[in-house]
Amino acid sequence: LPQLASTDGSFCRLEASPSQPSGAVRCWGHNVRGQLGQGDTLTRGNLPGSMDSLLPVDLGAGHHAVRVTGGGQHFCALLEDRRIKCWGSNTNGQLGLGDTAPRGAFPGEMGDALTAVDLGMGRTALQVAAGKNFSCAVLDTGAVRCWGQNNFGQLGQGTFTQMGDRPGAVGDALALALARSHFARALGLAEPLALALPLSKPLRLNRCLFFLALQ
Repeated sequence: LPQLASTDGSFCRLEASPSQPSGAVRCWGHNVRGQLGQGDTLTRGNLPGSMDSLLPVDLGAGHHAVRVTGGGQHFCALLEDRRIKCWGSNTNGQLGLGDTAPRGAFPGEMGDALTAVDLGMGRTALQVAAGKNFSCAVLDTGAVRCWGQNNFGQLGQGTFTQMGDRPGAVGDALALALARSHFARALGLAEPLALALPLSKPLRLNRCLFFLALQ
């Protein structure tokens, strides 16, 4: 089904359906950090007819999203090949690219030029969720890895050190927030905590806005 994700003043819609589970992502609203993924910082949706001309976010040749999530001033998409690409603000390394440069605000930063998040050697993602200035993924092993701001320990690293903001602070350098023995079936983020549900526990959630169970 179509999905809607929001950040601080911005929205992205994933165009998908039961027969076509992956699709294009179109974004509108505030764009000061390039979080709309259009290679500029122009606001969209504020003029008559502007919603009819929204261009899809370029995720790379032949690639589409199966999930989109947002937090703070950045968005992340889980692609059909189980890679993750993030764009927008990157002040704390929340894009998982080993630096703090934003992506999506200038021409040539999206599409094939936008590097996928390094999740570790041979690892792919089952799920992705974004919080304010940090992001997390459920890996194909069931473990959880997070990167970005860590001032409250929200990365689950056992420290207050932020990750993803410098070379060597991504991939296998990211400690597992949840190990394989605690296989996560749902993941949701709310400022400032990352929340994951072990497979052994039933999914009974009152605040379902913050969680999405894996299919």
